[in-house]
Amino acid sequence: MGVRHKIFLFLLIAGIGVYFNALDNSFHFDDSHYIVENPYIRDLSNIPDFFTTTRYSSFDKTFTGHYRPLLVT
Repeated sequence: MGVRHKIFLFLLIAGIGVYFNALDNSFHFDDSHYIVENPYIRDLSNIPDFFTTTRYSSFDKTFTGHYRPLLVT
């Protein structure tokens, strides 16, 4: 096994170790309208639109002006 493979494996295990306890948590605060109740994130064909317009950011019109493409992707 090469050095690059060992580094990759180490980073993978470290990343899993750091975030493992977060997998069983619930959503909080703005996650409700950005993720849980957002119908636009259920269709993969909307992903390019997340980077060009803010109208798919949230189902709630109050939050559609927020530009957060990585969050909704």
